[in-house]
Amino acid sequence: MNILRNLVSLLLVSICFHATYSQNRGSCQLPAYEGDPFANTYVIPTPQDPAKWDQWRDKLFEWREKAMMASNHSDSLYNLPEFEFVKSSFVSTKIILWDEEFFDWKAGKYTPEKFIEEGKRRFGGYDNVLLWHSYIRLGFDERNQFDFYRDMPGGLEELKRLVKIFHDNGINVTINYNPWDIGTKREDKNDFDALIEVLKTINADGVYLDTWHNGPDEFFVQMNKEVRPGMIYETENNQCIANLKNHHFEWLEEYYTDSYVPGIIRNKWFERKHMMHIDLRNQKDKIPFLHLAWMNGTGILVWENVFSQWMGWSKQEEQILKSMVPVQRRYVDVFTGEGWEPFIPTLEDGVFANKWYTDALQIWTVVNRNSVKVEASILEIKQQKGQNIHYFDLISGKKLEVVKLTTETIRDERGLEKTSENDNIEQITLKCSLMPRGIAAVIAIDEKDIDNDFRYFLFQQSIIALNNHNYYNSEKKEPLEALNFPAPTPKYAMNKLPSGMILMPHGKHPVIIEKVDRPIFYLYLDTPMERITDFTLFAIDTKPVTNLEYYQFLQSSGYEPEFKENFLVHWNGARPPKSIENEPVVYVDLNDARAYASWMKKRLPTEEEWVLAMNTKKPDYHNKRVWEWNESERSNGQSRWCTLHGGSFYNATGSIHYADGGPMEPKMGSKYMLMWPGLDRCSTIGFRCVVDVLNK
Repeated sequence: MNILRNLVSLLLVSICFHATYSQNRGSCQLPAYEGDPFANTYVIPTPQDPAKWDQWRDKLFEWREKAMMASNHSDSLYNLPEFEFVKSSFVSTKIILWDEEFFDWKAGKYTPEKFIEEGKRRFGGYDNVLLWHSYIRLGFDERNQFDFYRDMPGGLEELKRLVKIFHDNGINVTINYNPWDIGTKREDKNDFDALIEVLKTINADGVYLDTWHNGPDEFFVQMNKEVRPGMIYETENNQCIANLKNHHFEWLEEYYTDSYVPGIIRNKWFERKHMMHIDLRNQKDKIPFLHLAWMNGTGILVWENVFSQWMGWSKQEEQILKSMVPVQRRYVDVFTGEGWEPFIPTLEDGVFANKWYTDALQIWTVVNRNSVKVEASILEIKQQKGQNIHYFDLISGKKLEVVKLTTETIRDERGLEKTSENDNIEQITLKCSLMPRGIAAVIAIDEKDIDNDFRYFLFQQSIIALNNHNYYNSEKKEPLEALNFPAPTPKYAMNKLPSGMILMPHGKHPVIIEKVDRPIFYLYLDTPMERITDFTLFAIDTKPVTNLEYYQFLQSSGYEPEFKENFLVHWNGARPPKSIENEPVVYVDLNDARAYASWMKKRLPTEEEWVLAMNTKKPDYHNKRVWEWNESERSNGQSRWCTLHGGSFYNATGSIHYADGGPMEPKMGSKYMLMWPGLDRCSTIGFRCVVDVLNK
């Protein structure tokens, strides 16, 4: 009876969860109030005409006031000490745990220290890291996203060690949650309880909600109660105003259009302490988005290895981010406060400015949209006579030249000439140097506030500026793919082939290889669909290698893999049960398969050989269909993968994000990311062998 009651309880939780999943997918477009003009707008475009800026600014302030009242918004959770880190988390990175920049697959060890130092060198350091673990591998077998956490090298304890290293370096850690993972093996608890278990074990700081625009309030409370105070949500898709009260982090997806005059990010304008991380995943040119982040006082997502598609940063882009982040971190209270005045007129075409201020200081964030260097007076500013105010560019670390205007040349904020009505006010212009598509941070600071700490900050920024030659380096080096070529086998005579093998045709043959739609078809855009391949004579096994045959190999060779995790785990012992002896061997990785082939004086087929063979002769897949390893292993220095063929008995359902499964035509190939043996071994991948044959 208790078992039945538990099953009913889990079913009800699952039904509620699925309803939540469907409701929270995609971007939230609920208006803040009836008639909300920006309900479907993530970046509010700025009018081209400066004459319209005053009116447009007034409209923004009016919208914010109405939205605040209608939503009954509170920033109380942002003001708690445990959430203080949110305001300054300007640089977030997403690291796929099998990225070769983070994981040494040969040694089976993570390399977090190297990763952290590289982040400092290239981007000015990370404030937050998102550990990504399962997609695009989910769906190849029955393991769920929590299994992937447990099957990572060293399991949850090793992830806990990684989190501690990040924390020791001042970096917060979020982990990924795939709410769409509803068709794989289920846990004995609901997803949220399973997430709590992982969060508590590894001591992470929050959850990234993949594909969701918001998470349930109940789970936010549960995290902050059962793990510790200060646990955050970060969402992939754009937030509704109503959710900002307890959703501290948010990705600003790239699916929007910014204006030439940099626009205003709606959610940042509404809640100044809310941290946006602008997602640049498919953008070759990242500078417009760096400009957007700079002009809105918000953050950036550094993500170069996009599921093995390389979307690297140029030296120019790195230089911009590396120079702007120290300013954001130092003056975080300015960029998260109420003093924000957008659309400040400038004196140069293509140069735009926003003003940030407190009672003590003023900062103008400036961007140069031009592709050439600008050295000119860019800002016209009013100041009180007799004050000892100094102006610096915080990006270059240099003091700016001030030119005082005569009464005949004083202009109002719209650029119209006028005579000063107050003899205590003087108008000045500031000369500044802006690199091509570069940025500036003009600060007005009283002489009494210029202390050694401020001088040292300027010095540090001037050191960064020594590399401003990088502004002329927009080159992006594409990583080269290296294919692992198999060594040939001893050549067999045609009439003395090993038993169970069949001869294949040789010479030039067209081989059609199509890539499955999932995981994400765009990873294969550069892959030719038809290859004319010149085949040497070879023979192939008529069926996949069986459990019994692999057992005989172990007995004879004494083979033991270096990493034993999940090796032949389905045997539940030293030999396979009688019932599965003749089924294809699974829970072997690529090297396990190669070891067997080498012992047999065979090798694995190339991808083209496998497809040619399966199209030439009616293949024997056995009743239990499995994907099959082949020699298509590639690496680009960030990711390793191979292309599996054949399909399998398993087909995960319930989400478009799973890898395609089920039996497939021979030509259909699926990209399988390789990490380490404990993850690469699974219940749905086997192999067969080939030998080289004398052509006589």
